[in-house]
Amino acid sequence: MKHGVQSLLPKVILPLMISGLFFMSLMAAIGSPQFATGPLEMLRHIVHKVSLNYAFSTFHITATLATAY
Repeated sequence: MKHGVQSLLPKVILPLMISGLFFMSLMAAIGSPQFATGPLEMLRHIVHKVSLNYAFSTFHITATLATAY
């Protein structure tokens, strides 16, 4: 069981971390000052919350799997 999980970790964790980094860079781009006016403010707020939650849960899952095995 342990061997199967270890071979699965790179296939699951790396894409999760890469997509987490992608969401963080997207959040930083949308958070830049030129987007701070009009209807995009609401979108920026939503993306900010979603990407922060996603990034946190991704690293939480990663840490849990890393410590469990």
